[in-house]
Amino acid sequence: MRYLLIDFGASLVKYTVFNSEKNTFEKQKSIPSILTENTVTKTQVFDTLKKILSEYRGITKIFTCSILGGYYCNDTYFSWKKNNKPPIPKNPQCLVGGLFPDSNIHTHHAQSLGTSGSKKIEKLHYVLNTNDSELVPIYTNLGDTNCVIKSIDLLDKELLINMGTGSQVIDNTGIIQSFIPSGRVFSIFNNFFAETNIDMFKVFEQLTVNDLKESTLEIDLNIFTQSYQYKNGGYIKNLNGSNFTVKNFISSLIRCYCSQYFPFINKFKPQVVKLTGGIPKKTSSIVEYFKWTYPDVCFTVCDNSVEQTLIGLSKYTYERVN
Repeated sequence: MRYLLIDFGASLVKYTVFNSEKNTFEKQKSIPSILTENTVTKTQVFDTLKKILSEYRGITKIFTCSILGGYYCNDTYFSWKKNNKPPIPKNPQCLVGGLFPDSNIHTHHAQSLGTSGSKKIEKLHYVLNTNDSELVPIYTNLGDTNCVIKSIDLLDKELLINMGTGSQVIDNTGIIQSFIPSGRVFSIFNNFFAETNIDMFKVFEQLTVNDLKESTLEIDLNIFTQSYQYKNGGYIKNLNGSNFTVKNFISSLIRCYCSQYFPFINKFKPQVVKLTGGIPKKTSSIVEYFKWTYPDVCFTVCDNSVEQTLIGLSKYTYERVN
């Protein structure tokens, strides 16, 4: 069986084909996210789905996941990141499920909207593959964070820190904290530096753990109202006449980013912390700074060729009901 797995993320749409009999993945592909404006229409979502499907032949089933906290109002989907959203409808629908009439929203998405849903993974409808003229069944859309959790079997005394566009801290009982500032915030700072022709992410790659240890600015990353510690916006402190440099600014930004997770490590005292998502892959200084701060804790970066969301989604394929 060849299952097409798609993760409709906030930064990228990532996808691959999973062979359920051999338990193998084909090379992962990606395209820019359809949620860059924080809203998208049903037509745009369905066209993207069909375009991805048409890249393959012999697909037997489609499984998807997407970011949590969003919903449709009429034909427009509003991401959790969109400010001034209309009220949540009585029977909200997620990004993919909303394409098909009478589909049941999964509990992954329902819980993020404060409502109830179904735990079943069931067939929603069929999608025509224009590449081989086959109708391919598509199944319940799941939550991206839940798929990350599913991808890794956490033991007692282990924490998972997911560092993507959004961020979560997770243990073997579930999500401890969501809406921690992460990649979305970095994009805002990168936009600022881009106006001065500086690629902040290239600077990331060059930083060492000593740069982080020696950085001196205090930066509050809670600049979005959805951030779990948002008050009146972020701030920058400890500026003086000699430390306001690009390198110190970006080194401080990374150090303060890492520091967000220290209260959770202090509270739960894990023996192992697994780091997932794109952020820890951008610079080795992040994991090295964690190791320096907590020398008795084992920190690892999950650096698979296939995204954790897609690995978790592949495990969910075995739980479908029809």
